[in-house]
Amino acid sequence: MSNYTFGKSQRLKSKQQIDQLFVEGNSFIEFPFKVVWRWVEDTDSSVQIALSVPKKKLTKAVHRNQIKRLIRESYRQKNQRLKSKVSEKLKQLHIMFIFLDTQLWHFQELDNKISVTLERLQKVI
Repeated sequence: MSNYTFGKSQRLKSKQQIDQLFVEGNSFIEFPFKVVWRWVEDTDSSVQIALSVPKKKLTKAVHRNQIKRLIRESYRQKNQRLKSKVSEKLKQLHIMFIFLDTQLWHFQELDNKISVTLERLQKVI
């Protein structure tokens, strides 16, 4: 059960690290997400993620927060294969998911897209 948590250690919070992610990172688009990622040389082999739902896309904060909650929950359930692949490389992976659609999504649809996005990310790394 503890393998499926999403704690503070898995969140990318540092402004400096997020800025470095956009300067040095790689990206791809898997609608409705733009994924920006980069490897970081670190002794801790883990995955840290950040989420963004732009105000231009969804103007109501309630909707932005709802989408972020759904993305976090879906990622929490699907991240095991990605974590194992990253632990083999002995590096740390920083990822940012940017939501691009202007419509709200249901959990099932978003869950399927997160699965597809994580599969693509595993192939790219």
